[in-house]
Amino acid sequence: MNLNLSILGSIVLRKFAFALAAASLALSLSACSKPAGSEMPTVASPQFGTVPEINFPAAPPPEVPVMKVLDDGNGKGEEVKDGDLVVVDYYGKVWGGALMPDSTITDAAGPRAISLAHPPIEGWKELRGVKVGQRVMLILPPSKAYGEMGASSIGVKKGDTLAYVVDVRLAVSADAASKFQVTPTNNPLPDGISIEADGQGAYTVNAVAAGSYPSQRSTAVYATGDGPAVKVGQGVIVKRVSTDWNTQTTAADWNAGELTSVSADSLELADLPLGSLVLVVTPATPTADPQATLLQLVAAYDTNR
Repeated sequence: MNLNLSILGSIVLRKFAFALAAASLALSLSACSKPAGSEMPTVASPQFGTVPEINFPAAPPPEVPVMKVLDDGNGKGEEVKDGDLVVVDYYGKVWGGALMPDSTITDAAGPRAISLAHPPIEGWKELRGVKVGQRVMLILPPSKAYGEMGASSIGVKKGDTLAYVVDVRLAVSADAASKFQVTPTNNPLPDGISIEADGQGAYTVNAVAAGSYPSQRSTAVYATGDGPAVKVGQGVIVKRVSTDWNTQTTAADWNAGELTSVSADSLELADLPLGSLVLVVTPATPTADPQATLLQLVAAYDTNR
C-alpha cells in the first residue's frame, strides 16, 4: 500500500513538473513573439495640415522602418511612385528626444521638395505607395536615416532612430515633362548659345561658341507650354539640364535629368504656363564657370499652408 502511494506521488510530481515546464516554455515563446520596439509613438493632432506632437513610449524603437497612415484624406490622391519628386511638410523628432530644426511644419518657409530617386536619407523611399493628401508617420532606424555618422546640424547623433509625421502634398513623376505640348517662341538667346530639340522630347544646350563671360543672370523663354499658368509666390517643379561655358549637353543628359524645385519669384516664372522651357544663364562664381541651364516647368504648388 505504501509502495503504491509512493508510485502515485511520483507520477503526480512528474506531471506537475511537466506542466510547469510547459507553462514556462509557453511564457517564454510568448515573450519572444512580441518584437522589440513593437510599441509605437502616439501622435496628437493627427489631421493633415495641423501641427502634430509625437509622444514616445518607454519601449525601445523598432529595428525596421515603419509607415502608418494617420489621416487618409479623401483617399483619392495620386499614389507616390518610385523615383517621384514629392512635396512634403514634415515634423521630425529623434526617438525620445527633441524636435529636429529642419522640420518644415513649424517653418514659415513652406514645404520641401524631395527626390525619391536620390533622397537625402534612404528612409524617404518609404513614402512609396502613400497617396497625395495623406498624413503618415514614418519610423526610420539608423540604417534608413543618418546611420553611424549622424547629422549634428539637426541634432541627430550616431545610431539615432527618427520619427516623422509627414503630409504628402504633391507627387510628380520623372516623366511628367512628356505630357506637355510646347510651342517655340523664337525669342533671341544669348550670343553663342543654342538649343536643339530631337523630336522625341529631348533637348540639348550648346554653349560651345559662347562668348565672353556674362556679368549677371539672364533668362529667355525658349518655348511655351500648354499647361496652367504659374502663380506669383508658388514653388515650381522643373526638369533641368546644365552646361558650363564653352561646353554642351546631350539628349541623354536631358533624358537622365532629375526634377527639382525652384521659386517662381526668384526666377521670374510667374504667368508662364506649365510645360514652358526657359533658358537661365548664370555668371561665374569663385569656384565655377558660368552656366547655361534649360528648365522645363512641369508642376507648381502653393508654398503657404
